[in-house]
Amino acid sequence: MPLANGIDNVVFNLIALDVFSQGNIGVGLIYGALGIGFVLSSFITKWIRGKYIIIAVVMIFFEGIGHLFLSQSYLFYQAILLAIMISFVGGISNICFDTVLMKILPKSKRGFLFGTFSMIQNSSMGIAMILAGFLTEWLSPLSSALLVGVSYVIFALVFMIAFKQINIRHSLMKLKNIT
Repeated sequence: MPLANGIDNVVFNLIALDVFSQGNIGVGLIYGALGIGFVLSSFITKWIRGKYIIIAVVMIFFEGIGHLFLSQSYLFYQAILLAIMISFVGGISNICFDTVLMKILPKSKRGFLFGTFSMIQNSSMGIAMILAGFLTEWLSPLSSALLVGVSYVIFALVFMIAFKQINIRHSLMKLKNIT
C-alpha cells in the first residue's frame, strides 16, 4: 500500500501541473482536497463499530475505484472532488487498520511497533515516489492514475481472498495472547 501511496503523491502533482496546467495553485488545491478528505474521514469513524478489517478492505477497493475515475477526469474540479473522495476512503481504511492494531497490541509494544511500521511505510513511499518519477517518463499522469487504481483494486481483492482463508477473530485473539 505505501508503494501505491508514493505513486499517488507524484500523480496528484502531475495531474495539477501537466494535465490541467494549474501551476502551484493547482497543486495546493489538490493537496488541500486531500487534506479535506482525511479530515472528513475522521468524523465518520465514530460510527464504525466492529468489522474494521472488512471496512478497511472495502475502502481500499473504493480508493482504487476513485483512481480509476481520476484517470478519466477531463475537468480540474473533477480531479479535486475525486481527490477528496480518495483521501476520505483512504483515511477510513487507515483508521480501521490502526484501530485493529491498537486493540491487539499490548500498550508496552505499541510505540515501538507503530514507529517501525511508520519507518517502513515512509521509506517504501519515498522509494515509490522515486520509481514514479521514472514511471512518468513512459506513462502520462492519467495513465499512472489508472495503474494506481488497478493496483488498489488488486490489493483489495487479495486482502479479501486472504481474509476469507483465515478466521480473523481467532487469529487476532491468538496474536493478542502471543504479544
